Amino acid sequence: MFLSINQHDNRPLYLQIIIQIKEQVGNGTLKPGDELPSVREVADSLGINLHTVRSAYLKLRDRALSICIWGAEPGLPSVCRKNISTWRPISKNVCKS
Repeated sequence: MFLSINQHDNRPLYLQIIIQIKEQVGNGTLKPGDELPSVREVADSLGINLHTVRSAYLKLRDRALSICIWGAEPGLPSVCRKNISTWRPISKNVCKS
């Protein structure tokens, strides 16, 4: 999985992450059962705060965009779970590319 941050994009960083994960599920880069990188791995690779990545992962889980199953125990991976066709947007502008 590849994620990048566009500092010139006016959308919040967590939202940029959500949109990219959504796109990767849609184009088949992420498939059901695939492990998502840890919050720390994503934060380190993008040079952003851990809490920003955690926020994106939690929003994916909590907002019925649920393609992620949060690990049952701390330290366990999140796993790609659902087909993108089941997603509902967080807000009107969130999931537009």
